Amino acid sequence: MMGRVDVVVRLADRDSAAALAAVHRAAALSGYAHIFPPDAPPPTWEEDLARWEHWLGPDWDRGRRAHVAVVARRVVGVVLSGPDPEEPGVGHLARLYVDPSWWGRGVGTRLHAAALDHLVGRGDPEATLWVLEANDRARRWYERLGWRLGGRRKTTYAPAGIEDVQYRLTLPGPGNLTLRT
Repeated sequence: MMGRVDVVVRLADRDSAAALAAVHRAAALSGYAHIFPPDAPPPTWEEDLARWEHWLGPDWDRGRRAHVAVVARRVVGVVLSGPDPEEPGVGHLARLYVDPSWWGRGVGTRLHAAALDHLVGRGDPEATLWVLEANDRARRWYERLGWRLGGRRKTTYAPAGIEDVQYRLTLPGPGNLTLRT
């Protein structure tokens, strides 16, 4: 059994795209292996890196924030939060990824709380997120945290019929969030 390890959750450094892309890739390749067929091409490293550079650059300037979980100066998790790109006035949580070696240790819950704190601080009355429909583990986790299906869906990988489903969460007013762990 491992001893207690301190996990620090903080805003990401805006120049940390490579570290965030690495955590994202490790978590997605492990967590989605049972969902995507073996012949489905994963995004390239360059594509993932470019996305994180965008999220830490132009999207940051528009109000999106990346929070990271750090252990001994190593990023072990990340989450994005900010304005919903499709619904003005609504917050959005995205890209919550935890290094698979840290699954089940509360890192995701702490990242989730930081993301919601950010959205509440922005004054968002509600938040959305998208999750792969077949990602039962993530869906159960979000539902335990109070998220409910929002009724929307979108195609993620058409050749295999893989879709995302939208979840929604009503947020408390500023200062009322008590999801700390």
